[in-house]
Amino acid sequence: MTKEQIEAFETLKQTVADQATVIAELQKSLKSVTHKQSVTVPDWAKDAVYKFKTMKYDGDKVVLDTPNGGSVDFYRMLVVADRIERAKADKK
Repeated sequence: MTKEQIEAFETLKQTVADQATVIAELQKSLKSVTHKQSVTVPDWAKDAVYKFKTMKYDGDKVVLDTPNGGSVDFYRMLVVADRIERAKADKK
């Protein structure tokens, strides 16, 4: 290898090492963010979660088969969906 090729190779090795460090930091950060967003079912959402966990469609398929570990936004959407269902039932 020429001197220029060796220098280019060393630069490339350093770039790869730097990228590996950044990737490791991003993976750690993503794991932290994902863990923070995963919460137990809030008290205010328990009725809606129970409703969708026991509700079935197409005969025996459960509407909500993974009720635990959602984000706060997920549980908010379940509560809103439950309220919409209740509003439809009230209009009948």
